[in-house]
Amino acid sequence: MESVRPRQLIIALLLIASVTPVITVADGDDSETILQDVLHEQFPRVENWRIELAKAVHVKRAQKIFSQPGPQITIYRNGNLFSVRAAGVIANYVVAANKQTLVARTFIGKGSLLNSKNANLEFRDTFALDCLPVTREDSSALLRVRHNIRSGDAICSRDVETVPLIAKHEALKLQCNRGDISVSVLAEAMEEGNVGEIIKVRRGATRSIIAAKILSKGEVDACI
Repeated sequence: MESVRPRQLIIALLLIASVTPVITVADGDDSETILQDVLHEQFPRVENWRIELAKAVHVKRAQKIFSQPGPQITIYRNGNLFSVRAAGVIANYVVAANKQTLVARTFIGKGSLLNSKNANLEFRDTFALDCLPVTREDSSALLRVRHNIRSGDAICSRDVETVPLIAKHEALKLQCNRGDISVSVLAEAMEEGNVGEIIKVRRGATRSIIAAKILSKGEVDACI
């Protein structure tokens, strides 16, 4: 059997450490304290937690999110239900992970840009949502919605897309630089796109359509 090289062993240990939170469990720690430690490690961006003991609840189709030997501790999760198994004792909890989430203030139509008039940040339980919500960290980006969103609904990442740097029909500066020679003309974007992408543009004078690479806001390069 092929032996494991020291380098391979180190890489394997690092990969294991990257997916398993390291917590210190003191003698006498109860299951709720253990759960709090793991939640803070795995979900560091959650602003506040609410943990309540769940009575007569069986966590079905649960996913193991944490396990460690000595003392033996295993935690399973299904949505906002968590089952902590420590020292042969099972305790189930209902957990609310409250985080500032973008919520629709009014009805938002497909293609609309998100702004302070149609959406605002509210604390929502992210574990109770069936999606990845747009949070305070994401709300600074210029976003538009992919479909209609009802007033009061939390806005999910699947509901929005980043607005491209160049919009369709936007006026552009089409340039071509070759050594000491630089030429630029006006053009119109026939497609939307971001820096580095190649889009079709229409030259203002000839009305011909060519391909150009997006350099920055309002500038594209024809010499690609």
